[in-house]
Amino acid sequence: MKKIIILFLFSFQIISAQETIIAPPTTPEDIEAIENQVFTTETVDLQPEFFGGEEAFHKFIKQNFVKPNVPNLIGKLFVSFIVEKDGTLTDIKVIKDAGFSTAQEAVRVMQLSPNWKPAKLKGNTVRVLYIAPIIINTP
Repeated sequence: MKKIIILFLFSFQIISAQETIIAPPTTPEDIEAIENQVFTTETVDLQPEFFGGEEAFHKFIKQNFVKPNVPNLIGKLFVSFIVEKDGTLTDIKVIKDAGFSTAQEAVRVMQLSPNWKPAKLKGNTVRVLYIAPIIINTP
């Protein structure tokens, strides 16, 4: 028991934080870089959303995704994309594939997607990286 306590005491570290001061943008390039910044869903105040919500998104996928003709295929794909300020989807990529050309099909379907409601941060519309799962279950 003493060894465990000693190891715990030696592994504890005190971390000091310094405040970082960021100067406001001054050049057009700086302003453009900030305006084009891609945020994560965790850092925005209002998440991007498929019009009609999550249920409508699943319905859209179900209606448009052509499943491979592979019996008993059960899998999950993860598709990442950027929801732009105007709600369009760009930079569509599959980050986890289920095989059998499902990645290409997922990209095709996401390219068909109608515009989303864009994300907001402090009242401003911002670009956001979004990751969506697509579940495949063939009979």
